[in-house]
Amino acid sequence: MTLNAKPIPGSAKQPEGDVKMEDWIGEIYAPKLMVAEAEKFITDHSKGPFFLYLPFIEPHVAMHPPRESVEKFPVEWDTEVYRGESGYLPHPRPRAGYAAMISDLDGYVGRVMAALEKAGVVENTLVIFTSDNGATHEGPKGTHFHIGGADPKFFNSTADLRGYKGSVYEGGIRVPMIARMPGRIAAGAVSDMPSYFADWFPTLCDAASIPKPDGLDGESLWPVLTNAVKAQRRL
Repeated sequence: MTLNAKPIPGSAKQPEGDVKMEDWIGEIYAPKLMVAEAEKFITDHSKGPFFLYLPFIEPHVAMHPPRESVEKFPVEWDTEVYRGESGYLPHPRPRAGYAAMISDLDGYVGRVMAALEKAGVVENTLVIFTSDNGATHEGPKGTHFHIGGADPKFFNSTADLRGYKGSVYEGGIRVPMIARMPGRIAAGAVSDMPSYFADWFPTLCDAASIPKPDGLDGESLWPVLTNAVKAQRRL
């Protein structure tokens, strides 16, 4: 399915001239369609058990969020334009552009929660929010922009942890994870149990009270999430 009649290329450079936002924004923005489909899915399936996997593509490079999202952030943030020297697409306001994607993602999560509430299932639905990796790694020599024009140092994206995406240091692999299910997961609880994505399949099996297949690499986090145990030793 083609969303835009004139698709924006994934990578380009503009060494000279005015970098204009409108030159790098398509007519249709995929994340807006994704969250609308998610809302419809929740409404259509709320009468019975359902599983919704919603892999938003924000924040991610290339940066080309809607103009109205970018303009929510201070003009003073951006002291120079990004011309594509670290790959992907140019952007006249790279810091605001990156913040716009994160802000939009926050709004999409809010819409999903509102859809669950409207459907009457927010109190008995397990909601998990997480990310796949840390901030983009450094670009070529001669520029402070990281890959795609991101500026993790400006935002302190790694909270001073060492490394970025692509490294095995914590700055590259330690990411936020939030799980919510009233009555089963205590509000505000924090765990330092190390985990990774393969753990989610057995965790969801336990949450849904269905048998786990043999031979899985991951381990169920359900006992930790529900405070049945404080922590568990990885095998």
